[in-house]
Amino acid sequence: MADGLPNWYWVTKDGDLPALTLEKGINGPAEVAVAGAGSRRPAILIRSSPWRAGSFWTPWHDEFDLEHSHVRYFGDNKVDSGKLAHETPGNKLLRELAREHASADENIRARSAPVLVLRSVTIDGRIKGQVEFCGLAVIVGHEFVHQTDPMTGEPFDNYAFELALLDLGPEGGRLDLRWIQARRSTQVAGFEALELAPVAWRDWVEAGSVAAPGLDGDIAIVTAELDELVSPRGQGFRVDADVRAVIERQAMTLTRDHFESQGWVVSDDSANQSYDFEISKNGHRRRVEVKGTQSAGRQVLLTANEVDHARERYPAVILAIVSGIQVVASAESGDLKAAGGSLHLVDPLDVDSGSLKPITFMYGPPTS
Repeated sequence: MADGLPNWYWVTKDGDLPALTLEKGINGPAEVAVAGAGSRRPAILIRSSPWRAGSFWTPWHDEFDLEHSHVRYFGDNKVDSGKLAHETPGNKLLRELAREHASADENIRARSAPVLVLRSVTIDGRIKGQVEFCGLAVIVGHEFVHQTDPMTGEPFDNYAFELALLDLGPEGGRLDLRWIQARRSTQVAGFEALELAPVAWRDWVEAGSVAAPGLDGDIAIVTAELDELVSPRGQGFRVDADVRAVIERQAMTLTRDHFESQGWVVSDDSANQSYDFEISKNGHRRRVEVKGTQSAGRQVLLTANEVDHARERYPAVILAIVSGIQVVASAESGDLKAAGGSLHLVDPLDVDSGSLKPITFMYGPPTS
């Protein structure tokens, strides 16, 4: 104990194993080689320091929405790093982990590192030296972002990572560090370590999905490489139709890729039907309505035909919302490109159970 608080060093030091450090914002203990099972990283520890937000050291503002089990965490690139966004150690670590967390392979998910989210807190006027545990998380999306250093006004590129906090209710909101220590041991097999994991982590490993932050249903995440794209600054005005078209193509592509990766046969009927895809597998047929947006996707527009179709075909219709799509311009040609995006599935789509608000009406003036 130190000043009446548990000491992180002694809590995480276990025998010959060194303490888990929190020296940086993104901390990745070294991978360990497990006999006959390859290697695994025990965990990744993320530390946010709100008191530094907007400073030279931390020119970004991480977002903590614990009520909705969501954290938006910015990577470790800075204006003076001399590196591209994907080259900094923390961003490289989290982007690789994002791919593992999005994997359809249960074995990869089981081996992947859990994310422990902590943030600095002020106690008795002391702003340094204390952290609180905010939760156990998986990465459910990441995007390439353009930021401005608040001290110099200079632009720089970075990554923002979307984290979903898992439910630790069965564990009383506590994380048993024996699980992390087991993952650090070269003598503990993967399935043995998994037995010590929280229920929500074991469920995620098996299912590959988590409850979407602030939304109902399951979330499946698809990410795309953005390093070859640049900001459209200076490219001039683009008509909305151009932007809309690339967003829709990106949403359709990510949705198709997701269902095909799950073994569905996908037919694109968007040209002549009120839905976008018909999917089939093992004699089962479903229809998918796809919506792409650059926003967080908490609200999307449905046409009257789409609403009628969802009601008539319930529960055979799925709504696929691809949020957070980035639209940027090629540095060479100036052509618009869309990249990134998080795929949220509302399955089945019950339009009467959500918030359905008419925003357009058909009006016929009275005849004389």
